[in-house]
Amino acid sequence: MSANLEAAVHEAQRYLNELPAPPNEANTCDWVIRPLLVAAGYLNHEILAQSGDIAKKIPDYTLLPSTDHAWFLEAKAWTAALESIHVDQAMNYAHLNGRRWVVLTNGKEWRLYDDHIQGKSSDRLVASATLQDTPGVFKLLTALSRDSILAQKVEEYASERRLREYLGTALADPASQVIKAIMQTIKKDLPSVKVDTGTIVEIIGRGQMTKDPIAAPTPVTAPIEPKGDHLFTFAHKGVKAVGRYNGKGFVILAGSQVAKFAQTSAVEFHAKAINKLIAAGEITESDSHWDVIKDITFNSPSAASNVVVGGASNGWDCWKDSKCRSLDKLFRSK
Repeated sequence: MSANLEAAVHEAQRYLNELPAPPNEANTCDWVIRPLLVAAGYLNHEILAQSGDIAKKIPDYTLLPSTDHAWFLEAKAWTAALESIHVDQAMNYAHLNGRRWVVLTNGKEWRLYDDHIQGKSSDRLVASATLQDTPGVFKLLTALSRDSILAQKVEEYASERRLREYLGTALADPASQVIKAIMQTIKKDLPSVKVDTGTIVEIIGRGQMTKDPIAAPTPVTAPIEPKGDHLFTFAHKGVKAVGRYNGKGFVILAGSQVAKFAQTSAVEFHAKAINKLIAAGEITESDSHWDVIKDITFNSPSAASNVVVGGASNGWDCWKDSKCRSLDKLFRSK
């Protein structure tokens, strides 16, 4: 099945550039979504389209209907942005029918939601991948495959993704409870060592947790090296970037990470920015993000932070030094 799914992903990717894009929702379902579901192991009678549920709602697809493993897929047109109203609509299917898993997709972006998570519909997002992210979308579709759903392995995938995002964000944020707990433990075990949260984040980020730095393994990407001026860090949803402000623009340093997945309202903007960085040889693809392999200069702090988050942001507030002071506080508030 893996070979079939891999081939189906590559075929779907042809609609990104090579073939005419699906013109409407029905074609998106026929050309992209259903072929991927079939390649993921589902039989035709296990993919029920436009069938009313017990609440008289009509999901676009019900997978494995009339079984304890049923889940729902809400489809949108290829060019449609995935909005919060679509998330609410999709989650209602699961909630009203006592099901756990829901997928929202326009064929290009795939999102997996878990109705067992408390909170708003948007809080229940556990994984997402874009079609151009071959490893990411392959892993997500593998987790949604017939065998995975029946064996309940999708829960393992969702848990691992949530844990990675949580730790990635927490370990890159000097103000997080995780970093504060680490600092308290260090103070208890090493009372003579001077430590602050910014230093802990920096050491974790560089993978320098070893007694002998010389013996540390060589990082895959170039390490972030201070260049004698003030360094600023920005962490967001599992990615971390470090840079410096030169009074005019902002430079993201090699060794940083930037978002692979864009915010819903900025998919095209982020794709253009990423394609430009790829063409310049400044980033390289990783499993869940892009690695910065050359220093990248932006004309403003916000332009830099926008690439890090994959959407709109205020760089003057986002970028902070080791003492949690923002660019705004250091350079503009006076």
